[in-house]
Amino acid sequence: MYFDLPKIVVNLKPTRGTPVYISIKLVIQMNQEGDRKEFKYISPRILDGFSGFLRDISEDFLKGSIGTYRLHEELLLRASTIAAPLKVNDVLIKEMIVR
Repeated sequence: MYFDLPKIVVNLKPTRGTPVYISIKLVIQMNQEGDRKEFKYISPRILDGFSGFLRDISEDFLKGSIGTYRLHEELLLRASTIAAPLKVNDVLIKEMIVR
């Protein structure tokens, strides 16, 4: 099962004085068909957790392929923690723009 989350647009933690924003579209992958109904109830909490995390990272955190990997791992950890006992298999980055 795949669940599209609404686009998240937040400002990152400033490091150089100029505001930097991230626009990101994510997809949550889960195992069970029955999780669809329950996911509707927890998705606002997942969005809130993702938004708070993204506001707390800097542009440097996202640099290079290792930055994308770290972002993926952090989002997966947060989604899994918030969704428990539902099982989140993956968080897919559908689109990401840093400006």
